[in-house]
Amino acid sequence: MERLRSQSILSKGAFTLDAQIVRTAGDVGWMRVTGEMTDTACIDPSLHGLTQNATEEKLRLKRLRRLAANDALTGLARRALNENCVLNRWRAAFPTLPLSALILFDLDGFKGINDRLGHLAGGMLA
Repeated sequence: MERLRSQSILSKGAFTLDAQIVRTAGDVGWMRVTGEMTDTACIDPSLHGLTQNATEEKLRLKRLRRLAANDALTGLARRALNENCVLNRWRAAFPTLPLSALILFDLDGFKGINDRLGHLAGGMLA
């Protein structure tokens, strides 16, 4: 925070910092500190700041990311997330080699869904 504050003063700009904190009760929270130089054309400019509790916002964002990345029925990572993860790691490790792989997942109870609703429906759940 000191580095951001100093840079803001030197550049006559603004900064925002989200910091994870541990409260006195031991629980974890988030605070957002925002600062901005005002009256930068004056001889004596000022740095004004604001501190906000960003814990609820961070928790909502974490829940949304989990919902987007994980299947609601199984809690497992969605197919697209697995594919992206595998492809990105492969490309990073072996940028010149083509990808050839077969990945099988055996999920208890999915046979019933596939039998009742068809493999396309089961694939939509994965």
